[in-house]
Amino acid sequence: AVFHAASSEMTESSLSVWGTEMPYLVSVESPGGEESPKYNGTVEISAEDFKSKMLESYPEMDFSQTPDKWFKASQRSEAGGVETVAVGGVRVSGVWLRQQLGLNSTNFTYEVSGDTLRFQTKGYGHGVGMSQYGAKALAEQGKTYDEIIKWYYTGVDLTIK
Repeated sequence: AVFHAASSEMTESSLSVWGTEMPYLVSVESPGGEESPKYNGTVEISAEDFKSKMLESYPEMDFSQTPDKWFKASQRSEAGGVETVAVGGVRVSGVWLRQQLGLNSTNFTYEVSGDTLRFQTKGYGHGVGMSQYGAKALAEQGKTYDEIIKWYYTGVDLTIK
């Protein structure tokens, strides 16, 4: 059973993050994520460092335009995470970009300020399965452990052996 620290308003589906559909790992509402000290994150990187990092993996990327034009046509999941985005004309996954830049989640926006790219994230972790902060919030609302498990792992049955 996969889990993460804090989702934004919803968890991510396994299909959106890993490309594999698991019927019990679908996107669900998730309260309490904002209680995590890492719920909002910011990563800043110079345009030159970003460009160098991207070209290591994708030498065909085109960075001839200004940095505010490097990103185009992002596709987001139901939960808000970036599934794919065109960077320098090459489509990459949000998961890959998150890993390359050390972002807290794939639910990010970016802005250019001078020669700096600033990525702002919501949530902490991959977002699939149970949110630890969400489970805590549900418990504080009076939900039992089995209700919380069934909340995050859709359609599962619990049995005692």
